[in-house]
Amino acid sequence: MASSPPILALYIEAIHPSLTFVVIGAAWSASLTPLLIMLLYLSTPALRRQLIFLMNLFSVTVGIAFNFCLVVYNLSMIRHPEVPFDPTGSLAVLICAILLPVFIHVILAFRLYVVLPRRSTSKTMLCIVFVPLALFKIARLINIGIFIKRLCIFLRGGNPAVSLATGFDHFDSNYKIEWSLLVLDNYYASGFFLWKIGMGRRNAKSSGIVLNAKNTLKRLFYLAAASFVFPCILGIVQLVFAFRGKGVDASYMFFTTVNVEIVCSLLATLWCAQSRRADQYAFQQSETVV
Repeated sequence: MASSPPILALYIEAIHPSLTFVVIGAAWSASLTPLLIMLLYLSTPALRRQLIFLMNLFSVTVGIAFNFCLVVYNLSMIRHPEVPFDPTGSLAVLICAILLPVFIHVILAFRLYVVLPRRSTSKTMLCIVFVPLALFKIARLINIGIFIKRLCIFLRGGNPAVSLATGFDHFDSNYKIEWSLLVLDNYYASGFFLWKIGMGRRNAKSSGIVLNAKNTLKRLFYLAAASFVFPCILGIVQLVFAFRGKGVDASYMFFTTVNVEIVCSLLATLWCAQSRRADQYAFQQSETVV
């Protein structure tokens, strides 16, 4: 089999990162759109007035717009390689991708606050749980601010398109710090969430409410698995790629993890909404029978 011409081979190698980002953005846009429709369809009027619903609606809408911009931006780079590199478009996509996980983790922290309400939780426990979570997010925002400042300076000189496509080798420390804090933030929140589920199980058994507690704890378990555990696993894989020097693979995993966190948080909200509708329907049926 004849080998490809050198120019064609170089062109394919040059567009490979952009082509991969196009596939990632298109796949996740196609996945988030029906989920957004399901969110609007399955939610009740009472749920639509809650902050958790509005936050999830914002995250999935921004996720769809982000993936669409990712596809359009990389397609333009593939179709028109002769056009000079646009630092503004690249900076906008990157800032959105970096800040979106922080906002999603704010949603997860708010969900943890619902499980640990202020009225029934001591101030000491609230400080132990939420002060480190707040510090994690503050540290992440500071690191992101430093990264954005360095990136703006970097984009002003030369043509950084090739360097950015190789996995941000110029910002090695920044994204390693961010992804490490991301994993710690997620694991800290998930640990207390699962601990609260265990406490609820023991209290339910001691009070004799076994059947209802079993259904509730099962829902909380799936909620924790969807909202916390699975993104943690992807975050660890992302860190492994980063520390092994595979910047390109780490970048692909990062964009994938952002969308997975959106989907997990959204599915948890949809699942809770559907469970509430099922409970209301069962209650109405029981009243009808009586």
